[in-house]
Amino acid sequence: MKMPAFRDRWAAYSLRERALLAILAVLGAAILIWWGVILPILDYRSEARAAYRERLLDYAETDLILSRLGEGGGDAAVEETFAAAGLDPAVTTQGDGLGVSLPAARADVLMSAMARLEAGGAEIEQAEVETNGDATLAAELVVDERGRDVSE
Repeated sequence: MKMPAFRDRWAAYSLRERALLAILAVLGAAILIWWGVILPILDYRSEARAAYRERLLDYAETDLILSRLGEGGGDAAVEETFAAAGLDPAVTTQGDGLGVSLPAARADVLMSAMARLEAGGAEIEQAEVETNGDATLAAELVVDERGRDVSE
């Protein structure tokens, strides 16, 4: 439609019809601005906020790990895991990992502690388990704790 024809048609509308068409045009523009500009900005902000929260939690976790490692090294984290299970291990450094010696432990307690270690990110590279005469187990473990999450 050419501009003069549009002007003639617009002039033919009553004042009420012109007002309704103007309101319709303003609402259409507002909807386009909302969907095309404002919502993408709000989505970007919420994604950035979620990423920031995730990084903040990662930083707090890393800070906790570093502070705990600074207190006693990785062997302290392994000792804490076994102590939480009620065991008293002898922890020594062996190459890239830690040697853990347990003279007597119930089977369920030992397996639970080993599972907690592995759930925390440590890897049990070697385990030598022997039965004692009193229904307990004696264990010699080699734990590789690279990547260990000691925050649990």
